[in-house]
Parts: sequence; structure tokens; C-alpha cells
Amino acid sequence: MEHSDEPIEDARAEIRRASERADGETREHLLSLDEGLMELGGGDKVEADGPPREDRVEQVEEKIVGLANEFDDDHWIQERLETARDYLDQYRQERGIPTDGER
Repeated sequence: MEHSDEPIEDARAEIRRASERADGETREHLLSLDEGLMELGGGDKVEADGPPREDRVEQVEEKIVGLANEFDDDHWIQERLETARDYLDQYRQERGIPTDGER
């Protein structure tokens, strides 16, 4: 079955919006997160030496949540990150990827 990577692209757009408003180390973390999402959006290509897709989705989600918690004083960036996480959840559901609690 063909799956859309649109939720990943939407999540990346939210992360990039947040990075435009951030600076320094935080901006670097956001750009790194964007790269992680880009790798997830690579369709069915999975690096042979990398972790399984389920683990990669979980790792990216944990990073999004961690960064969102750091921005409790900037609600606009926090909202971008929460929206990105919602898109990642949509991606997970479309792909049938279980959450950590469902494994």
C-alpha cells in the first residue's frame, strides 16, 4: 500500500518555521530535528545500519517533546512544535506504527 509522506512534510514545515524564530544552539537542534524528519520521509528507504522506522519515529517524537518543553516562555514556537508532533502522530497512524505503549 502506498503511503503519503505529506504529514512528514507538514511537520518539517512547522519545524522550519520555529527555527526561523530561534537562534544559536536551539536553532541547531531544530534544524537537526528537521533532518531527522527528512530521513523519515524518505519513503520505504531505511538505512540498513540505522534503527527500525518505529524507533526512529519515537526518537524524533521525543526530541520534539523535549524541545517544546524548553519553549514554555515562547508559546508561538511551542505551538509549532506541538503541531509538528501532531503531524508525526498522523504519519504513525497512517503507517500503522505502534506507539511505545502499544508494543
